[in-house]
Amino acid sequence: MADAVRSSNIIISPGLIEENHQLELALVSGQAKKPEELNGIVVATVNNAPVTLADVATVGPGVEPQYTIVTADGHPPH
Repeated sequence: MADAVRSSNIIISPGLIEENHQLELALVSGQAKKPEELNGIVVATVNNAPVTLADVATVGPGVEPQYTIVTADGHPPH
């Protein structure tokens, strides 16, 4: 299930686009912005029917771990 979410919740680049003497990097976003958007990700197929994350899990906001980074002298980096 985690692999299905990881592979569906991405930002990728199909490549460079050359137009009007400019070279631009194109990006395609499939990244979820809200927890509710994760609910529609298909994590499996059973009897030719898609099984979404909402069918097998409860998705909601969480807490991001907070880390402290210190230098050798014990002060945070600037």
